[in-house]
Amino acid sequence: MEEKLRTPERVKDLYPEKYEKKAILRESLLEVIRRYGYKDIETPEFEYLDFFRKEKEIISHGELYKFFDRQGKCLALRPDITPLVAKAAAASNSPDEFPLRFCYTGNTFINDYENHGCSKENTQLGAELIGIPSEEADAELLAMSIDCLRKTELIDFNITIGHTEFIHSLLKSAKLNSDIQEEIEVLIRGRNYFGLEEILSTLDIDPTVKRIFHKLPDLIGDVSVLKEAEKYVVDDRAKRALLRLHRVYDTLSLYGYENYVSFDLGLYGEHSYYSGIVFHAHTYQTKEVIMRGGRYDHLLGKLGKAAPAAGFSIMIDTLLSALEKQKVPFETSASNIIVYSKELLKTAIYFATKLRENGKHIEMFKISGTHTKDTYVAYAKQIHAKSLLYMNDENVISLTNIETETEKLIDISDKKGLI
Repeated sequence: MEEKLRTPERVKDLYPEKYEKKAILRESLLEVIRRYGYKDIETPEFEYLDFFRKEKEIISHGELYKFFDRQGKCLALRPDITPLVAKAAAASNSPDEFPLRFCYTGNTFINDYENHGCSKENTQLGAELIGIPSEEADAELLAMSIDCLRKTELIDFNITIGHTEFIHSLLKSAKLNSDIQEEIEVLIRGRNYFGLEEILSTLDIDPTVKRIFHKLPDLIGDVSVLKEAEKYVVDDRAKRALLRLHRVYDTLSLYGYENYVSFDLGLYGEHSYYSGIVFHAHTYQTKEVIMRGGRYDHLLGKLGKAAPAAGFSIMIDTLLSALEKQKVPFETSASNIIVYSKELLKTAIYFATKLRENGKHIEMFKISGTHTKDTYVAYAKQIHAKSLLYMNDENVISLTNIETETEKLIDISDKKGLI
Protein backbone atom coordinates (compact mmCIF):
# COMPACT_ATOMS: atom_id res chain seq x y z
CA MET A 1 0.00 0.00 0.00
CA GLU A 2 1.24 3.49 -0.81
CA GLU A 3 2.56 5.43 2.19
CA LYS A 4 -0.03 8.20 1.73
CA LEU A 5 -2.90 5.68 2.14
CA ARG A 6 -1.63 4.19 5.38
CA THR A 7 -3.11 5.09 8.75
CA PRO A 8 -1.23 5.04 12.07
CA GLU A 9 -0.99 1.75 13.92
CA ARG A 10 -4.20 0.59 15.64
CA VAL A 11 -6.52 3.29 14.35
CA LYS A 12 -8.99 2.80 11.51
CA ASP A 13 -11.53 4.41 9.23
CA LEU A 14 -15.21 3.75 9.92
CA TYR A 15 -17.26 3.34 6.76
CA PRO A 16 -20.94 4.37 6.43
CA GLU A 17 -22.69 1.08 7.28
CA LYS A 18 -20.75 0.53 10.51
CA TYR A 19 -20.73 4.23 11.37
CA GLU A 20 -24.53 4.30 11.20
CA LYS A 21 -24.76 1.30 13.54
CA LYS A 22 -22.41 3.04 15.95
CA ALA A 23 -24.42 6.28 15.79
CA ILE A 24 -27.68 4.40 16.43
CA LEU A 25 -26.10 2.59 19.38
CA ARG A 26 -24.74 5.83 20.86
CA GLU A 27 -28.04 7.67 20.63
CA SER A 28 -30.12 4.81 22.03
CA LEU A 29 -27.80 4.51 25.07
CA LEU A 30 -27.75 8.26 25.69
CA GLU A 31 -31.56 8.27 25.62
CA VAL A 32 -31.61 5.66 28.40
CA ILE A 33 -29.24 7.76 30.52
CA ARG A 34 -31.16 10.97 29.88
CA ARG A 35 -34.30 9.33 31.25
CA TYR A 36 -32.54 9.17 34.61
CA GLY A 37 -32.19 12.96 34.56
CA TYR A 38 -28.62 13.17 33.23
CA LYS A 39 -27.66 16.12 31.03
CA ASP A 40 -25.19 16.08 28.14
CA ILE A 41 -21.77 17.61 28.61
CA GLU A 42 -18.83 17.95 26.20
CA THR A 43 -15.19 18.17 27.25
CA PRO A 44 -12.04 19.04 25.23
CA GLU A 45 -10.25 16.26 23.39
CA PHE A 46 -6.91 17.55 24.71
CA GLU A 47 -5.71 19.12 27.94
CA TYR A 48 -2.55 20.51 29.47
CA LEU A 49 -0.17 17.65 30.19
CA ASP A 50 0.09 18.85 33.79
CA PHE A 51 -3.56 17.89 34.31
CA PHE A 52 -2.73 14.23 33.72
CA ARG A 53 0.38 14.11 35.87
CA LYS A 54 0.68 10.95 37.89
CA GLU A 55 0.27 12.50 41.36
CA LYS A 56 -3.29 13.46 40.38
CA GLU A 57 -3.96 9.74 40.01
CA ILE A 58 -5.29 9.93 36.48
CA ILE A 59 -2.94 8.09 34.12
CA SER A 60 0.78 7.55 33.58
CA HIS A 61 2.64 9.81 31.16
CA GLY A 62 3.81 6.84 29.11
CA GLU A 63 0.26 6.18 27.86
CA LEU A 64 -0.40 9.73 26.68
CA TYR A 65 -0.18 11.26 23.21
CA LYS A 66 1.73 14.49 23.82
CA PHE A 67 2.29 17.55 21.65
CA PHE A 68 3.09 21.27 21.93
CA ASP A 69 1.05 24.35 21.12
CA ARG A 70 2.52 27.50 19.52
CA GLN A 71 3.40 28.92 22.93
CA GLY A 72 5.48 25.83 23.71
CA LYS A 73 3.05 24.47 26.30
CA CYS A 74 2.82 20.70 26.45
CA LEU A 75 -0.62 19.23 25.78
CA ALA A 76 -2.01 15.68 25.72
CA LEU A 77 -4.93 13.95 24.04
CA ARG A 78 -7.41 12.73 26.61
CA PRO A 79 -6.99 9.05 27.59
CA ASP A 80 -10.17 9.06 29.68
CA ILE A 81 -13.21 11.35 29.85
CA THR A 82 -14.19 10.95 33.51
CA PRO A 83 -11.38 13.21 34.88
CA LEU A 84 -12.36 15.95 32.43
CA VAL A 85 -16.00 15.76 33.51
CA ALA A 86 -14.78 15.95 37.12
CA LYS A 87 -12.75 19.04 36.23
CA ALA A 88 -15.81 20.65 34.60
CA ALA A 89 -17.86 19.87 37.70
CA ALA A 90 -15.19 21.36 39.96
CA ALA A 91 -15.23 24.55 37.87
CA SER A 92 -19.03 24.83 37.69
CA ASN A 93 -21.11 27.29 39.68
CA SER A 94 -23.86 24.79 40.49
CA PRO A 95 -25.25 24.82 44.06
CA ASP A 96 -23.29 22.43 46.26
CA GLU A 97 -26.42 21.09 47.99
CA PHE A 98 -27.73 19.52 44.76
CA PRO A 99 -26.05 16.73 42.78
CA LEU A 100 -24.78 17.02 39.22
CA ARG A 101 -25.79 14.37 36.70
CA PHE A 102 -23.78 14.43 33.48
CA CYS A 103 -23.66 12.16 30.45
CA TYR A 104 -21.25 12.28 27.53
CA THR A 105 -19.80 10.55 24.50
CA GLY A 106 -16.45 11.10 22.83
CA ASN A 107 -13.19 9.53 21.68
CA THR A 108 -10.24 8.72 23.92
CA PHE A 109 -6.61 8.11 22.96
CA ILE A 110 -4.18 5.78 24.71
CA ASN A 111 -0.60 5.20 23.55
CA ASP A 112 -0.42 1.68 24.94
CA TYR A 113 2.54 -0.35 23.71
CA GLU A 114 1.70 -3.58 25.52
CA ASN A 115 -1.88 -4.41 24.54
CA HIS A 116 -1.39 -4.87 20.81
CA GLY A 117 -4.91 -6.18 20.20
CA CYS A 118 -6.68 -2.98 21.24
CA SER A 119 -7.27 0.18 19.28
CA LYS A 120 -5.46 3.34 20.34
CA GLU A 121 -8.55 5.44 19.63
CA ASN A 122 -11.80 4.40 21.29
CA THR A 123 -15.23 5.89 21.84
CA GLN A 124 -16.52 6.15 25.40
CA LEU A 125 -20.11 6.84 26.43
CA GLY A 126 -20.94 7.30 30.05
CA ALA A 127 -22.49 9.03 33.01
CA GLU A 128 -21.17 10.72 36.14
CA LEU A 129 -23.14 11.36 39.33
CA ILE A 130 -21.45 14.02 41.45
CA GLY A 131 -22.47 15.06 44.94
CA ILE A 132 -24.11 11.94 46.42
CA PRO A 133 -21.96 9.57 48.52
CA SER A 134 -24.64 6.94 49.28
CA GLU A 135 -25.11 3.35 48.26
CA GLU A 136 -28.34 4.48 46.57
CA ALA A 137 -26.20 6.49 44.14
CA ASP A 138 -24.02 3.42 43.46
CA ALA A 139 -27.14 1.34 42.83
CA GLU A 140 -28.59 4.01 40.52
CA LEU A 141 -25.50 3.90 38.33
CA LEU A 142 -25.53 0.11 38.26
CA ALA A 143 -29.24 0.03 37.40
CA MET A 144 -28.72 2.62 34.67
CA SER A 145 -25.80 0.70 33.18
CA ILE A 146 -27.91 -2.48 33.21
CA ASP A 147 -30.74 -0.62 31.47
CA CYS A 148 -28.25 0.54 28.83
CA LEU A 149 -26.99 -2.97 28.14
CA ARG A 150 -30.52 -4.39 28.11
CA LYS A 151 -31.45 -1.73 25.55
CA THR A 152 -28.82 -3.12 23.16
CA GLU A 153 -30.45 -6.58 23.26
CA LEU A 154 -27.19 -8.28 24.16
CA ILE A 155 -27.93 -11.98 24.42
CA ASP A 156 -26.11 -12.30 27.72
CA PHE A 157 -24.05 -10.04 29.97
CA ASN A 158 -22.91 -9.85 33.57
CA ILE A 159 -21.70 -7.01 35.80
CA THR A 160 -19.00 -7.88 38.28
CA ILE A 161 -18.73 -5.71 41.41
CA GLY A 162 -15.82 -5.20 43.79
CA HIS A 163 -14.60 -2.63 46.31
CA THR A 164 -11.17 -0.99 46.35
CA GLU A 165 -11.17 -0.71 50.15
CA PHE A 166 -11.10 -4.48 50.52
CA ILE A 167 -7.77 -4.51 48.66
CA HIS A 168 -6.55 -1.34 50.42
CA SER A 169 -7.08 -3.00 53.79
CA LEU A 170 -4.84 -5.89 52.76
CA LEU A 171 -2.14 -3.58 51.41
CA LYS A 172 -2.17 -1.55 54.61
CA SER A 173 -1.98 -4.66 56.80
CA ALA A 174 0.92 -6.02 54.73
CA LYS A 175 3.00 -2.92 55.63
CA LEU A 176 4.80 -2.80 52.31
CA ASN A 177 7.14 -0.12 51.03
CA SER A 178 5.67 2.14 48.36
CA ASP A 179 7.47 0.51 45.40
CA ILE A 180 6.39 -3.04 46.31
CA GLN A 181 2.85 -1.87 47.05
CA GLU A 182 2.62 -0.17 43.65
CA GLU A 183 3.91 -3.30 41.94
CA ILE A 184 1.29 -5.44 43.70
CA GLU A 185 -1.46 -2.97 42.80
CA VAL A 186 -0.49 -3.20 39.13
CA LEU A 187 -0.59 -7.02 39.29
CA ILE A 188 -4.02 -7.05 40.94
CA ARG A 189 -5.42 -4.50 38.48
CA GLY A 190 -4.14 -6.64 35.64
CA ARG A 191 -5.58 -9.84 37.20
CA ASN A 192 -2.06 -11.26 37.11
CA TYR A 193 -2.41 -13.66 40.02
CA PHE A 194 0.57 -15.76 38.93
CA GLY A 195 2.76 -12.67 39.20
CA LEU A 196 1.16 -11.86 42.56
CA GLU A 197 1.96 -15.36 43.86
CA GLU A 198 5.56 -14.96 42.75
CA ILE A 199 6.11 -11.63 44.45
CA LEU A 200 4.31 -12.75 47.63
CA SER A 201 6.67 -15.71 47.91
CA THR A 202 9.57 -13.26 48.33
CA LEU A 203 7.91 -11.11 51.02
CA ASP A 204 8.07 -11.48 54.78
CA ILE A 205 4.55 -10.38 55.74
CA ASP A 206 1.88 -11.57 58.17
CA PRO A 207 0.93 -15.15 57.10
CA THR A 208 -2.77 -14.35 57.63
CA VAL A 209 -2.59 -11.40 55.25
CA LYS A 210 -0.59 -13.44 52.73
CA ARG A 211 -3.24 -16.18 52.89
CA ILE A 212 -5.97 -13.67 52.02
CA PHE A 213 -3.97 -12.41 49.03
CA HIS A 214 -3.74 -16.03 47.86
CA LYS A 215 -7.50 -16.39 48.35
CA LEU A 216 -8.46 -13.39 46.15
CA PRO A 217 -8.98 -15.41 42.92
CA ASP A 218 -11.56 -17.55 44.75
CA LEU A 219 -13.64 -14.71 46.20
CA ILE A 220 -15.86 -14.57 43.11
CA GLY A 221 -19.55 -15.43 42.82
CA ASP A 222 -23.08 -14.40 43.76
CA VAL A 223 -24.01 -12.40 46.85
CA SER A 224 -23.08 -15.35 49.07
CA VAL A 225 -19.41 -14.60 48.37
CA LEU A 226 -19.72 -11.50 50.57
CA LYS A 227 -20.51 -13.75 53.53
CA GLU A 228 -17.54 -15.94 52.63
CA ALA A 229 -15.30 -12.86 52.43
CA GLU A 230 -16.16 -11.89 56.02
CA LYS A 231 -13.83 -14.71 57.11
CA TYR A 232 -10.94 -12.78 55.55
CA VAL A 233 -11.56 -9.31 56.95
CA VAL A 234 -8.41 -7.82 58.48
CA ASP A 235 -9.76 -4.46 59.73
CA ASP A 236 -12.81 -2.21 59.94
CA ARG A 237 -11.98 -0.79 56.53
CA ALA A 238 -12.64 -4.14 54.84
CA LYS A 239 -15.69 -4.73 57.02
CA ARG A 240 -17.23 -1.44 55.89
CA ALA A 241 -16.49 -2.32 52.26
CA LEU A 242 -18.39 -5.61 52.51
CA LEU A 243 -21.28 -3.90 54.29
CA ARG A 244 -21.42 -1.30 51.51
CA LEU A 245 -21.57 -4.02 48.86
CA HIS A 246 -24.40 -5.74 50.74
CA ARG A 247 -26.38 -2.50 50.86
CA VAL A 248 -25.77 -1.73 47.17
CA TYR A 249 -26.99 -5.23 46.31
CA ASP A 250 -30.11 -4.81 48.46
CA THR A 251 -30.89 -1.46 46.80
CA LEU A 252 -30.25 -2.88 43.34
CA SER A 253 -32.73 -5.65 44.20
CA LEU A 254 -35.42 -2.98 44.49
CA TYR A 255 -34.88 -2.33 40.77
CA GLY A 256 -35.25 -6.07 40.11
CA TYR A 257 -31.74 -6.26 38.67
CA GLU A 258 -29.94 -8.41 41.24
CA ASN A 259 -29.62 -11.33 38.80
CA TYR A 260 -27.44 -9.26 36.46
CA VAL A 261 -24.60 -8.88 38.99
CA SER A 262 -21.96 -10.96 40.69
CA PHE A 263 -19.10 -10.10 43.04
CA ASP A 264 -15.32 -10.26 42.74
CA LEU A 265 -13.38 -9.14 45.81
CA GLY A 266 -10.17 -9.08 43.77
CA LEU A 267 -11.57 -6.46 41.40
CA TYR A 268 -9.55 -3.29 41.97
CA GLY A 269 -10.36 -1.05 39.01
CA GLU A 270 -7.94 0.00 36.28
CA HIS A 271 -7.66 3.64 37.44
CA SER A 272 -5.94 4.62 40.66
CA TYR A 273 -8.51 7.37 41.29
CA TYR A 274 -11.16 4.79 42.24
CA SER A 275 -11.90 4.90 45.95
CA GLY A 276 -14.88 2.62 46.62
CA ILE A 277 -17.17 0.38 44.64
CA VAL A 278 -15.84 -0.66 41.21
CA PHE A 279 -17.57 -2.68 38.50
CA HIS A 280 -17.02 -4.21 35.06
CA ALA A 281 -19.43 -5.65 32.48
CA HIS A 282 -18.66 -8.59 30.20
CA THR A 283 -20.49 -10.48 27.50
CA TYR A 284 -19.60 -13.50 25.41
CA GLN A 285 -17.96 -13.14 21.97
CA THR A 286 -15.42 -10.68 23.40
CA LYS A 287 -12.78 -10.94 26.12
CA GLU A 288 -12.63 -7.19 26.55
CA VAL A 289 -14.59 -5.22 29.14
CA ILE A 290 -17.65 -3.58 27.57
CA MET A 291 -18.37 -1.26 30.50
CA ARG A 292 -16.44 -0.13 33.56
CA GLY A 293 -17.14 2.22 36.42
CA GLY A 294 -16.77 3.02 40.07
CA ARG A 295 -16.66 5.59 42.82
CA TYR A 296 -13.95 8.27 42.90
CA ASP A 297 -14.70 10.40 45.96
CA HIS A 298 -11.23 12.02 46.16
CA LEU A 299 -10.67 13.12 42.57
CA LEU A 300 -12.67 16.36 42.66
CA GLY A 301 -10.87 17.41 45.84
CA LYS A 302 -7.56 17.17 43.96
CA LEU A 303 -9.12 19.45 41.32
CA GLY A 304 -10.10 22.10 43.85
CA LYS A 305 -13.69 21.29 44.83
CA ALA A 306 -14.16 18.28 47.10
CA ALA A 307 -17.27 16.21 46.35
CA PRO A 308 -18.21 12.53 46.28
CA ALA A 309 -18.63 11.12 42.77
CA ALA A 310 -19.21 7.91 40.84
CA GLY A 311 -19.76 7.01 37.22
CA PHE A 312 -19.36 4.50 34.43
CA SER A 313 -18.17 4.37 30.83
CA ILE A 314 -19.36 2.05 28.08
CA MET A 315 -16.74 1.05 25.52
CA ILE A 316 -18.82 1.66 22.39
CA ASP A 317 -16.47 0.03 19.85
CA THR A 318 -16.09 -3.13 21.95
CA LEU A 319 -19.83 -3.28 22.58
CA LEU A 320 -20.62 -2.83 18.89
CA SER A 321 -18.18 -5.60 17.97
CA ALA A 322 -19.86 -7.95 20.47
CA LEU A 323 -23.33 -7.10 19.13
CA GLU A 324 -22.21 -7.84 15.59
CA LYS A 325 -20.66 -11.16 16.60
CA GLN A 326 -23.87 -12.07 18.43
CA LYS A 327 -25.78 -11.10 15.25
CA VAL A 328 -28.00 -8.65 17.10
CA PRO A 329 -29.97 -6.83 14.35
CA PHE A 330 -29.75 -3.06 13.77
CA GLU A 331 -32.55 -1.05 12.20
CA THR A 332 -30.39 1.08 9.96
CA SER A 333 -31.73 3.50 7.37
CA ALA A 334 -32.10 2.23 3.80
CA SER A 335 -31.60 4.29 0.67
CA ASN A 336 -33.96 4.63 -2.26
CA ILE A 337 -32.38 5.27 -5.64
CA ILE A 338 -33.55 7.48 -8.48
CA VAL A 339 -31.88 6.93 -11.84
CA TYR A 340 -32.82 9.49 -14.48
CA SER A 341 -32.03 10.51 -18.02
CA LYS A 342 -30.72 13.97 -18.79
CA GLU A 343 -34.10 15.01 -20.22
CA LEU A 344 -35.96 14.08 -17.00
CA LEU A 345 -33.72 15.95 -14.54
CA LYS A 346 -36.50 18.35 -13.52
CA THR A 347 -38.96 15.53 -12.84
CA ALA A 348 -36.33 13.52 -10.96
CA ILE A 349 -35.53 16.47 -8.68
CA TYR A 350 -39.26 16.97 -8.04
CA PHE A 351 -39.73 13.36 -6.93
CA ALA A 352 -36.51 13.35 -4.90
CA THR A 353 -37.49 16.55 -3.06
CA LYS A 354 -40.97 15.29 -2.20
CA LEU A 355 -39.72 11.91 -1.06
CA ARG A 356 -37.04 13.49 1.15
CA GLU A 357 -39.70 15.73 2.70
CA ASN A 358 -41.53 12.51 3.59
CA GLY A 359 -38.45 11.20 5.38
CA LYS A 360 -37.05 8.98 2.64
CA HIS A 361 -33.32 8.65 1.97
CA ILE A 362 -32.77 9.34 -1.73
CA GLU A 363 -29.66 8.85 -3.87
CA MET A 364 -29.71 10.25 -7.41
CA PHE A 365 -27.78 9.02 -10.45
CA LYS A 366 -27.83 10.34 -14.00
CA ILE A 367 -27.94 7.50 -16.50
CA SER A 368 -24.48 6.66 -17.82
CA GLY A 369 -23.98 5.31 -21.31
CA THR A 370 -21.86 2.47 -19.90
CA HIS A 371 -24.48 1.26 -17.39
CA THR A 372 -27.67 -0.65 -18.00
CA LYS A 373 -30.71 -0.73 -15.75
CA ASP A 374 -29.53 -4.11 -14.41
CA THR A 375 -26.27 -2.46 -13.37
CA TYR A 376 -28.14 0.01 -11.17
CA VAL A 377 -30.35 -2.73 -9.73
CA ALA A 378 -27.24 -4.74 -8.84
CA TYR A 379 -25.77 -1.69 -7.09
CA ALA A 380 -29.04 -1.16 -5.19
CA LYS A 381 -28.89 -4.75 -3.95
CA GLN A 382 -25.25 -4.31 -2.92
CA ILE A 383 -26.03 -1.32 -0.67
CA HIS A 384 -29.30 -2.89 0.60
CA ALA A 385 -31.47 -0.14 -0.87
CA LYS A 386 -35.25 -0.47 -0.62
CA SER A 387 -36.25 0.63 -4.09
CA LEU A 388 -34.99 1.90 -7.43
CA LEU A 389 -36.88 4.41 -9.55
CA TYR A 390 -35.69 4.22 -13.16
CA MET A 391 -36.66 7.25 -15.27
CA ASN A 392 -35.73 6.91 -18.92
CA ASP A 393 -39.07 7.53 -20.62
CA GLU A 394 -41.12 10.69 -20.95
CA ASN A 395 -44.36 8.89 -20.10
CA VAL A 396 -43.60 5.81 -17.98
CA ILE A 397 -41.10 5.12 -15.20
CA SER A 398 -40.09 1.83 -13.59
CA LEU A 399 -40.23 1.25 -9.80
CA THR A 400 -38.30 -1.82 -8.59
CA ASN A 401 -38.77 -3.11 -5.04
CA ILE A 402 -35.27 -4.36 -4.23
CA GLU A 403 -36.37 -6.43 -1.22
CA THR A 404 -39.05 -8.40 -3.13
CA GLU A 405 -37.38 -8.10 -6.55
CA THR A 406 -40.69 -7.01 -8.10
CA GLU A 407 -41.20 -4.25 -10.64
CA LYS A 408 -44.14 -2.08 -11.63
CA LEU A 409 -44.59 0.62 -14.25
CA ILE A 410 -45.99 4.00 -13.24
CA ASP A 411 -47.50 6.72 -15.39
CA ILE A 412 -45.13 9.66 -14.96
CA SER A 413 -48.12 12.01 -14.68
CA ASP A 414 -49.35 10.14 -11.60
CA LYS A 415 -47.10 11.91 -9.12
CA LYS A 416 -49.42 11.35 -6.16
CA GLY A 417 -49.42 7.61 -6.74
CA LEU A 418 -45.66 7.49 -6.22
CA ILE A 419 -45.26 9.96 -3.37
